[in-house]
Amino acid sequence: NPNTATFNVTVDLTAPTAPVLVVTDSVAGANGSFTGALNSGDHTDDVILALSGTAEADTVLTFTGITLNPDTTVSVDGSGNWTATTSTLVDGTTYNVSFTTMDIAGNVSAAGTFVVTVDTTADVPVITGVADADDLADNVSLTGQNLNAAILEVYGSASEGDTITISGATIVSSNSTSDISSTPNWTGTTDTVSDTVTYSFTAVSTDRAGNISAASTAFEVTIDLGTDTPIFTVKETTSTGADFYDSASAAFDPAVITHASSGLAGTTATELYFEGTAEANIGFPTAILIQATPDVGAPITIATAVENGSGAWSVTTNTLSDDQYSVVVTTTDNAGNTASSTAFDIIVDTTGPV
Repeated sequence: NPNTATFNVTVDLTAPTAPVLVVTDSVAGANGSFTGALNSGDHTDDVILALSGTAEADTVLTFTGITLNPDTTVSVDGSGNWTATTSTLVDGTTYNVSFTTMDIAGNVSAAGTFVVTVDTTADVPVITGVADADDLADNVSLTGQNLNAAILEVYGSASEGDTITISGATIVSSNSTSDISSTPNWTGTTDTVSDTVTYSFTAVSTDRAGNISAASTAFEVTIDLGTDTPIFTVKETTSTGADFYDSASAAFDPAVITHASSGLAGTTATELYFEGTAEANIGFPTAILIQATPDVGAPITIATAVENGSGAWSVTTNTLSDDQYSVVVTTTDNAGNTASSTAFDIIVDTTGPV
């Protein structure tokens, strides 16, 4: 029949090659400045992402795991290029994106994948302590304490992958990327610090999406490389009598009777009352230790006390047996510094003339 119609058909059984996807953070967020192409697994502070890439010309892209705006599919132009934009994404959500392209014959490509987490806020880090960089066991975990150290290590906790910036002193080295599998998560080491100066440290996190946190709560530490030698007086038994001994002059009161057989100061009192001053530390008081070494034997602790935050302290000793003693008062401050008085010798004698 000369009027029979004809048409051509192309048989295409080959799937298109997998499309290429580029995800771009194109907006600098309020708390972060990062823009540019993202890698799969990255975090972003952008809640609307620009998508682009290449695929077989004149095919149609389909996405799952993420919503596009305004269309649900994307047409690839005759040169193999395409662009799209996501709808507004939800903060704190991880999107596992899958995408394929389909040609006019209905062949579907292998799927590409991409993972992105939307994160618009950085968590505030926490400074959990400050240590002596040369002896990490010498550390403070509460703000406001003293530390005997010339170089400090500041440390704390933060979210995984955050980069920590420390303020409050010159930081010369650091493990600044937070690693939650380690304790502490991050550290920073200062340059040499100055004695008697109070340092107030804060930390700021920059997270993987480029968000910058607020500053942490300040952590204060005062450098204390020494403590005061204790100054005290001693009375016999009670606080109402005359001073028995004055450490400031390292002298006994002239009224004290000299022990006849030894030439040393002597007393019949079996308890001594100490009253004095030491380095003042409000909240973390300086400790006082009074030890007496008998004529034969090791030192024994005869009293302990703490100063009252203003430096004053007083204490009555345990009962002393008749003997000759060398007495020393030692103070230990919050930073671990110690200072000892000059020893004074005394004989306790309740049985014979003094």
